[in-house]
Amino acid sequence: MLCGATEAYSGGKATYQTINLNRRLREQLQQKIAHLKMSIRVIEDNAQRALAHLPPRSFDVACFHHAVNDILQTAAAEPRGMDTTSVDWFPNERQMIEWLAEDAMAGRLDKRGRPELMQIVQDTAQLVRPGGYLLLDHWNWCKFIGVAWFPWELFYNLIPMTRRWVAESGLRLLEVRLEGVDPQWWLILQVKTD
Repeated sequence: MLCGATEAYSGGKATYQTINLNRRLREQLQQKIAHLKMSIRVIEDNAQRALAHLPPRSFDVACFHHAVNDILQTAAAEPRGMDTTSVDWFPNERQMIEWLAEDAMAGRLDKRGRPELMQIVQDTAQLVRPGGYLLLDHWNWCKFIGVAWFPWELFYNLIPMTRRWVAESGLRLLEVRLEGVDPQWWLILQVKTD
């Protein structure tokens, strides 16, 4: 969990802020992190409105921990009438994933998914100080290989797809590769200083 790692690394002196649009997930997170000493702020909103809550250039690092799929699932679910703010996320996640797979198979991710994700990346780049980082990760459980309803190939390629979208965006972000960090599952972006 990112909160625990942040607390351990900073000795409880860091400030941790997060945005989560789903009410139930936010409540669960707050229960899990209530014991931490560092300053924590949980904002209940869509990350597309981050600039309304947070000042530009106020972060050293912004993390998208297993969030690319959530952003894309939200983009697929909301036009179909699912209120991803109040829905109980985990019992409904399969439906969201199936809708995301439908959109991907129909070639709709460029119209529904990419704009939402890239707006969040663009806004986040404004929140991070020049020289700071955006960290995006995504991982899968091998138990989903061969599961008929699960779009393994899509989920396997979420970070490479995001990498391509970022490269095509013209944003002032530079990809950083670290030894031992698999680019299949990680995308590390540095906000350019010049």
